[in-house]
Amino acid sequence: MKSKISEELLSLKNESWLDENGLPITESDFLSRISLENITIHEDGEFEAWFNDGDAFWGHSINVRANINGTIDYCEIQG
Repeated sequence: MKSKISEELLSLKNESWLDENGLPITESDFLSRISLENITIHEDGEFEAWFNDGDAFWGHSINVRANINGTIDYCEIQG
């Protein structure tokens, strides 16, 4: 899931969510910041994983919607 988060959100971080005079961050730095906080599993096999953003998006949560077969529907920031 972290790879998909990086694929979907790293460019957003570096293009729109930098501090004033901030430099873009690397993928390894981005991935080291985020951490899994919660997983909600639904009866139909779908689940949502919530990640702490490590302040990459100024305290917003990262939400991943996927299923137990390994298909990831989306990754987005929320909050």
